[in-house]
Amino acid sequence: MKKRLIQVMGFLISTLGWVFILCTIAMDYWRITQLGGQGGSFIIRVAWYWSNLWKDCFTDSTAVTNCRDFPVLWTVTPYIQGVRGLLLCGLSCGLFAAVFCFLGMECTYIGGADKTKDKLLLVGAAFHFVGSVSDVSAYCLYINRIARTTFAESIGPGVLRYDLGPPIFQGLVGCFFILLGAVLYAVTVCRLICPESTLVYTYGTQTYMDPRSRGRSLYTGYYRPPKQYGSYLGSGQSSSSKISKLSQTTPEKMWPQFGFRSLCLCLVCVSGWILVCSTMPTEIWTWSEVDSIVLTTSNYFSNLWKDCVSDSTGVSDCKGITSMFALNWDIHMCRALIIISIILAFFGSILVLVGMKCTKIGGTEIINAKVTFAGGMNYLIAGLCSMTAFSYYGNKIRAEFQDPNYRAQKFEIGVGVFIGWGGSTLLVAGGLIYSIFAGKEGFESSSETKRLPLYRFPDPYLALPAKKTLLSSARTESSESRKSRSSGRSRVSSVSEMSRSTKTSTTNAYV
Repeated sequence: MKKRLIQVMGFLISTLGWVFILCTIAMDYWRITQLGGQGGSFIIRVAWYWSNLWKDCFTDSTAVTNCRDFPVLWTVTPYIQGVRGLLLCGLSCGLFAAVFCFLGMECTYIGGADKTKDKLLLVGAAFHFVGSVSDVSAYCLYINRIARTTFAESIGPGVLRYDLGPPIFQGLVGCFFILLGAVLYAVTVCRLICPESTLVYTYGTQTYMDPRSRGRSLYTGYYRPPKQYGSYLGSGQSSSSKISKLSQTTPEKMWPQFGFRSLCLCLVCVSGWILVCSTMPTEIWTWSEVDSIVLTTSNYFSNLWKDCVSDSTGVSDCKGITSMFALNWDIHMCRALIIISIILAFFGSILVLVGMKCTKIGGTEIINAKVTFAGGMNYLIAGLCSMTAFSYYGNKIRAEFQDPNYRAQKFEIGVGVFIGWGGSTLLVAGGLIYSIFAGKEGFESSSETKRLPLYRFPDPYLALPAKKTLLSSARTESSESRKSRSSGRSRVSSVSEMSRSTKTSTTNAYV
């Protein structure tokens, strides 16, 4: 039980670390500096310069942001390319590590015997370690570049001294979580890393091995009798491996039928959840362009958080939505529905992972089916919420575009809405199938157990007295035997008294 708990904790901690690192790739403010504060004014700031792995930006005091994307790949600064490559290599290793660790965890039925699962878990821990080292190297390379410029005694004209931004610290925390998860995985498979040593003693034709591990008895494979009694291999496999093989072959025969289908549906729903999450930072929800006959002069695009315009030189100016209460109610509704969808899909993923047939966490098959049904309902509701938000937003753009009386600038549906529709469709389809199959298996089987008919005795046995237990019948028999013995003794005593009285009467008559 401790091994299973440690592995689950390692899986959750390492997954959280990879989520942190994945978020840093899309985050802004990797490095930031500000202009202002000269002349005794330490409150008013004129402008902020910041950048990430993909663009350099400038924000003025009016909250208008001017950004310029990095040019083609071959003209990007070499250290930026190195940071990108190391981060992507680390994420690739993390993907393989998550797959190997999921197959090798003790709480899953897939992966093979216990020894094979331990090897898979050890390989996954190694991938976690390599991926975290790669990501730490990327962040350290970026930090070293900023520190060299910041602490240099003299810099060239126009060169700014930057500070470290929040994504750097978040990425380092994520790397620490990944290393901690890898250590927890390695602790549970320490037998493969440090095998147990045994001492062999030979007494004649018998062999005895002294166990060095705590809790090993003397009769678990260390004693081998001579060959004249036949070959005895001992307990070559642990009881847990036998139990796991038995569980793979006996009640889990239903796993190839619904378990593989459940795993595929889980991947579909998680993919839909990721697509819905990716629409939140996507900038192009609405899109429009102002062009001449040949050249496009500017592009207008917006999402739920800001409005932007980009010119033909690749420079984009964005202004965030400053006042929350000045927004239209439809933007508030779309924000709320999408956030609710993301939260519900997150809990749905946890419930489905616990209730799948390839795991041993949920309990009995009926409980697993009910937990899976709850996860499927979460997926279904999340898909409906996000589908409502994206459909309403898209319908609003369509209505404004086709309205001849609408005099403001008309937009078209952007790529973010299409991605949201795709993710919502996956969530609705996966949640619906989960709810149908898991609900049918869980609730019908439980109702059948409750509706079992009572056993009716045949008619000849209805007139019999109440059924007695074995103990009560034995007590009645013993009491009856005692009564018979006492009655027999009383009869003998009465007969003897009668004989005595007759004797005395005869003697008296004789006298």
